[in-house]
Amino acid sequence: MASERTEPLAPQSALLPAGRDLLRPKGVRRVAMAAAYVALFVLLDWASTIHPFLGYNITPWSPPPGLSIALLCVFGLSYAPLWLAAGIAADVVLRFSTVPLHISFLTNLATAAGYAGIVWILQRRLRFDATLPSVRDFALLAGAALIGAAIVALLVIAVYFLAGALPAPRLSEAWLRYWVGDAIGIALTAPLLLRMRHVARPSVGSAEMIAQGLVLAASLWVMMVVGTKDQIRFFYVLFVPAVWIAVRHGLTGAAVACFVIEVVLMVGAVQREIGADAVLDLQTLMMTLAVTVLFTGVLVDELRKQQAARERLRDEVSHLARLSTGGEIASGLAHELNQPLTALLNYVRVSKAQVERGNAAAQVLDSMLKAEAQGVRAAETVKRLHDFLRYGEFSLSDFNLAEAAGEAVALVRVAKRGTDVAVRVGPELAGCVVNADRVQTTQIFVNIITNALEALVEHNVAAGAIEISAARRGGEVEISVADNGPGVPAEDRGRIFDSFFTTKTEGMGLGLAICRSLAEAQGGRIWYEHGAKGPHRFVFTLKLAGG
Repeated sequence: MASERTEPLAPQSALLPAGRDLLRPKGVRRVAMAAAYVALFVLLDWASTIHPFLGYNITPWSPPPGLSIALLCVFGLSYAPLWLAAGIAADVVLRFSTVPLHISFLTNLATAAGYAGIVWILQRRLRFDATLPSVRDFALLAGAALIGAAIVALLVIAVYFLAGALPAPRLSEAWLRYWVGDAIGIALTAPLLLRMRHVARPSVGSAEMIAQGLVLAASLWVMMVVGTKDQIRFFYVLFVPAVWIAVRHGLTGAAVACFVIEVVLMVGAVQREIGADAVLDLQTLMMTLAVTVLFTGVLVDELRKQQAARERLRDEVSHLARLSTGGEIASGLAHELNQPLTALLNYVRVSKAQVERGNAAAQVLDSMLKAEAQGVRAAETVKRLHDFLRYGEFSLSDFNLAEAAGEAVALVRVAKRGTDVAVRVGPELAGCVVNADRVQTTQIFVNIITNALEALVEHNVAAGAIEISAARRGGEVEISVADNGPGVPAEDRGRIFDSFFTTKTEGMGLGLAICRSLAEAQGGRIWYEHGAKGPHRFVFTLKLAGG
């Protein structure tokens, strides 16, 4: 199962995956990657050229900054000059007649230098992790998209103004459009690209993924068929599929959903010739959707990591508890193995003597078979202890409940040798096959049986007895471990499953807490029952095989 420990963040270079050469390309690979980046930059610039303000690269959606920030975060700030070259190339290819070369150089220099400085602050001062593993890291990226884009927009608009390319009355309008375009471009493009290297296998079935796609497509269709004014009113329909996808797929799914929505909306705006002001209003709503959905996605990822951390911690504590029990078992193991090993040695000596006297092969074979049986008995004892103490990932399988109960009883007998408490395993367990983790189920049995046996011995109960029984309830089985001891005092019954609560003088208070955690991890539950006239018992449930 998967734990999470809080450790200081390593430098960005240390956060790179094992395939480091792929993230630090050299030679031909570096040239090919640079060419691919420039081509993609120009393509995205061309595709997002919607209502360019006075023919300049000032549009309500600008994904190239998101692409370039991802480049700098992954490959390093040394690629900032490539951003400058890509911006100039896009102006030459797409706006040669509108933007003079010297203005193109200055505006792209301001853009590349401004965002490079922001990335430097993120990585060197704020310890930003480009894999976006936490809400903090995504909040830093969102801040860069909003605050950083506003600062860069001021720089670029200042260049246009000082170069005489923008009239003073329209500076605020130009700044607003530039800021919105870059902010939405970074917010939608950068998370998608940064998470592409960490795409995991979907945690949902294909049927649900198809349903999510259909609902998203239906919502976008509604947006496409309503009028321009109604698009603002119907925009919130898109929250339903987007949030659904974010909750089920985390940040990666949220980033994909937001990018798809943005592309479809912008394609629709171009086809329907929606005005610049209406597109700007639509982008403001899109920013609200993106922030909500992306934050939901990163929250889901963080909660899953915390759950995995708790599960790993539970497994580690569970393993430590087994080792603690194993210490008691080990002290009795020598006594347990002494008898079969002594018998085995005697049978081998008898066989040797028979061979030396020339006795018949049948007599020798009989002694050897008896020796083999004793060796198997000793090996099973050791294997039983080994299986119980092993540390492994949580694994569900089908097994016979009576076998797990029998192993637990044998382990407790070894640890608590010398006690005369009778332990009975009901016959109904023999035909009961459950789907659970066998080692963890054995540990539940060991913990409860040990508690019962120690209570019977401590209170000197005459004819102490423990009975293990089971009853089927639909697709589950209720396993009961009852004894005729005094039971749990009434004032303590509400706390017996709490960690570190114990009624023993030398107990740690972890046994029943671990039992509850293990039972719930397997889809079951555990509780305590105390009859007014009958024996008290602990009951836990497991899923039946095929149930």
